Amino acid sequence: MKKSEIGAYFTKIAETMKGVKEKLGKILEENGNYPKVK
Repeated sequence: MKKSEIGAYFTKIAETMKGVKEKLGKILEENGNYPKVK
């Protein structure tokens, strides 16, 4: 793996995690069972 490929790979993971967190936040808000996590 080239260094640039590794960087792109981690960027993709970071973006995916961010998207998942946002989705989870919306689901939890809609259910109203949990305090908002930051």
